[in-house]
Amino acid sequence: MEELQKIIIETLGSTNLTVIQEAISYLDTFPLEVIKEALVRTARKQKKWDYARGTLNNWIEDGLDTLEKIKANDLEFKSQSTVKEETEEERMARKLKELEGG
Repeated sequence: MEELQKIIIETLGSTNLTVIQEAISYLDTFPLEVIKEALVRTARKQKKWDYARGTLNNWIEDGLDTLEKIKANDLEFKSQSTVKEETEEERMARKLKELEGG
């Protein structure tokens, strides 16, 4: 618990007791490394505890309860996004070609 409190202070800059207690309650669901990952992602986006809580709740809904599952999900999401971007790029190239009379 002390380690989690330290991580909250380092990532969110918060010493709010309610935030700390709520984060501790997630230890019933996740290992510490998963909660830390949510806090680090929150800090990168310069958000507050509500964002971390939402991230953790989304992971619960998606059955992502280990860091390995979360990272695999990230890769899958990135892969789908890349495919979508490439498809959009191809569509734009086709439209441009059509406009040019090709």
